[in-house]
Amino acid sequence: MQPPAARADTSEATNAPEATFNSSRTGDRNMTTTDDPKTFQGMLKAFLPEIARALPKHMDPDRMARIALTAFRMQPKLAKCEPASVFACIIQSSQLGLEVGINGQAYLVPFWNNKKSKYECQLVPGYRGLIDLARRTSQVESVTAHIVYANDTYELLLGTEDRLTHKPILTGERGEPVFGYCIARFKDGGKHIEVMTWAEIMAIKARSKSKDKDGNLVGPWITDESEMARKTVVRRASKYWPMSVELQTAIALDDAAAAGAQSLRVKDAIEGTWTPVPDDINGEAAAEGAKERATSLQEKLNKVGTPPTDQPAAQPEAA
Repeated sequence: MQPPAARADTSEATNAPEATFNSSRTGDRNMTTTDDPKTFQGMLKAFLPEIARALPKHMDPDRMARIALTAFRMQPKLAKCEPASVFACIIQSSQLGLEVGINGQAYLVPFWNNKKSKYECQLVPGYRGLIDLARRTSQVESVTAHIVYANDTYELLLGTEDRLTHKPILTGERGEPVFGYCIARFKDGGKHIEVMTWAEIMAIKARSKSKDKDGNLVGPWITDESEMARKTVVRRASKYWPMSVELQTAIALDDAAAAGAQSLRVKDAIEGTWTPVPDDINGEAAAEGAKERATSLQEKLNKVGTPPTDQPAAQPEAA
């Protein structure tokens, strides 16, 4: 699913995983010392047992490592990221049982951190990944998501009996996108329909902080816009579903990535202890708002003087 700017040698990655980890290949970006544990490839080799422990029993760690290396090679800017940040994303995706890049379950996205002046990798769950996590609960039967285009035939009725029919045109131009929808069916016979206009979906895209050093949007919103549009509707619909711990974690990761503040660490990913920081999830606007509130509070305190000794002085919130 990543852009094919730097085509991976998928035949070697698939058929000879040990050679992929142990050999040094000329012409590959950042791959001259694959045994160095500080490189992404070196971490894959050294921590393969950790990947195995993190994965659900039905998933193969060697396959996960090959997929991760392929995704790394197919996105050149990942080579500019801190190797630890890329590896932390692989461990976290393993914890969730989601494969990166290969089928849209999750993406590795290089993000320029303005505060640190360097690239960091962030894990962005795809709509297929969210649907897969939802179906792992005991109450969700199925989830589907689609985009409706202007030349499709459709009818949408919302009210006491929500109803949606959609007949996509299979030949010719489908026209401009009109809206996206998600339908979840539950094992007790119930269902939920969520609809978002294309303008609402594009507003979500515009708020993404997944950008490069020059401020340009990067990642699946550029390479797989329709997939991300579906995910946006699935995300909104999921608020009404039974939530597993894995789905809650994936949504929190997605929120943090959208705010450009995921800050995954290898230790947290391995131990399964990553938690979002509230200000990070709300983004720079929330941090700025907290700073303004703290300044306002301090100004008021300065006007009224020092508080009584039995009441500790209020301290400004950290930015």
